[in-house]
Amino acid sequence: MRRLGGHELRIAGIIGTRGFAASVSGLAVYVVATIGCLVSSQVTKTYLGTIRENGLITVFDPSASAAAAPAVVAALYLAVVSSLSVARDRSSGTLEVLFYGPVNEVSYVLGKYVEQMLTCGVILGFYAIVIPLQSVLAGLGSSGRMWPTLLVALGGASAAVSLGILVSSGARSARSSVTVMAGLLTVLLLIQGANAILDGVDLATLPAALSYALPLISAAGRVGEYVSPFGYMAEGMNALARGDIARYATFLATSLAYSAVLLVLAVANIRRKGVKA
Repeated sequence: MRRLGGHELRIAGIIGTRGFAASVSGLAVYVVATIGCLVSSQVTKTYLGTIRENGLITVFDPSASAAAAPAVVAALYLAVVSSLSVARDRSSGTLEVLFYGPVNEVSYVLGKYVEQMLTCGVILGFYAIVIPLQSVLAGLGSSGRMWPTLLVALGGASAAVSLGILVSSGARSARSSVTVMAGLLTVLLLIQGANAILDGVDLATLPAALSYALPLISAAGRVGEYVSPFGYMAEGMNALARGDIARYATFLATSLAYSAVLLVLAVANIRRKGVKA
């Protein structure tokens, strides 16, 4: 991608803020934020049950850990909404109209990215208020790790949004784009879940048929670490749990670099496919 100009950044800002204003005027953002807070409340309730049974806290920071599941909820929502962005505008003719004006592929893609990241900020803002309050009211306390956890969520959301925009940029319609995105997210989550389960299983106890599939599952998991937004989020949370600052900084850098690569590919897709449906 060529060097960005001030004009393109200004147009991207206009597209992003207008789209953001439309997003926050609807109910979907607040429904997702509420669902995330309810998920966090359930996680906190589970921790309290563990404390009552065992007399100890088994996680590195209850409030930070309670933010991890809602972060996945936010990323899923943003990925699906982003997957509608370009395809819907192309199908409706909006994309063609925009490109008659001062908008080009770069400013348009950046604008869509800005729109969703601002929306992400609203959702995470709800989490930043509600989750520590839940933890304090439950008597679990809260520490400074809540904020680095939200930064992990932001990095994961950036990757999810960029992936959604890329999928949308190459889709023929909004319906096909959402279908592809839903299938891709399902596969990525299944791969990551399978690897997480197998990490805690004694491999000697597995059936022979499943043991043959382990190398394939493991290889898919390694690929998923680099292409899945949830893989980046897991890496960030692992670094935070271990207090590994270098690994945490690497997560932030790689999640942003991954996002940039996907956005460049989205620009190339729009140039290749054009703006007409």
